[in-house]
Amino acid sequence: YPKISPYELDITTSRKKESAKWGTWKLDGKTLIVQFTKKDGTKKTERWKRNWSWTKSAATNEKIEKSFSSISSVGFSGGTTTVATGNIRFNKNGQFTLLKAVGVTSNDYKVHPSAYSDKNAAGTYILDGYSVELRFNNGEIIKKLFYFYSDSRRAINIGGTVYTANDK
Repeated sequence: YPKISPYELDITTSRKKESAKWGTWKLDGKTLIVQFTKKDGTKKTERWKRNWSWTKSAATNEKIEKSFSSISSVGFSGGTTTVATGNIRFNKNGQFTLLKAVGVTSNDYKVHPSAYSDKNAAGTYILDGYSVELRFNNGEIIKKLFYFYSDSRRAINIGGTVYTANDK
């Protein structure tokens, strides 16, 4: 599950340092059979009967006119919950805006609720196959894994985060 652009992945180094993350797969009807080698050399086989799908790459220099959102929540003991949201908007001119917010709430009155928001992230984007390059207006450039979940293009993955379309 690479988070960086697959075109930036150093496969040789990754296979050496992260060998447990590499494996093989084969399709048996609608079941995906995935096999990994554990650190002790034994094989671990998983049968994925559902909750997997083929992904779709973007065309080189493809432009999108859509807004997407993500949300995740983690609960901890004692009533503390962390919620992270992200909104990314692409336009056909090759521009994007990215808004992220993280909030923490707690039932423990010794812990004060806090929130962080980065409201000024914007720039241009380049889609190329399974990669997106985000060029922020501040000069920062980030290359991440990118794909569509289906032909409908209503859900995307950017660097391991799933975003769903806001508009119909």
